[in-house]
Amino acid sequence: MPYRYRYSKLKLIPAMLAVNKQINAEAINYLYGHKFFFTCSVALMGFLFMIGHRNQLRLNDIRIESWGTSRPGAKRVANHSALTMLAGATNLKSLEIGGMRDRRGPTEKAKLFFKDAHLFLQAFGIANGAKGAAVDIIKLDLANFPAPYGTKVPDSVKEKDNEIFQLRLREFANSF
Repeated sequence: MPYRYRYSKLKLIPAMLAVNKQINAEAINYLYGHKFFFTCSVALMGFLFMIGHRNQLRLNDIRIESWGTSRPGAKRVANHSALTMLAGATNLKSLEIGGMRDRRGPTEKAKLFFKDAHLFLQAFGIANGAKGAAVDIIKLDLANFPAPYGTKVPDSVKEKDNEIFQLRLREFANSF
């Protein structure tokens, strides 16, 4: 069962793991092995700060429901900070991004995401032996590639945009 972490409501309480070392050793990987859903990058940042570096290595699947790209300010700073903190999660199997629903094209979205995520991409690449390794685990919702107002675009076109996003992101990741 996936776990949803909301910035305003903390529900994850791993206090049972402190009962004794055996319970901790047996249950901690199970606890952090679930898929975690975050409402936004601020929630992800708070969670990563709370669990610490050692437990970040145990994370497998993360989904960020809303990734703000269109507004400058605090949310943009939180995007960069959250992914910088995620650099410790080098064992991730998937990182799903939702909510990049501005009107930018796939290349511009890749450039913006790279600005926020370059430290994560670099750390993940070093830990996994390839500069672009993190691109393989990043998945964008097809809803992140909206059609112009009043039109409908088939999913095949959105999938092509997603491929362009990943191709550009890989180029940026391989550039450092």
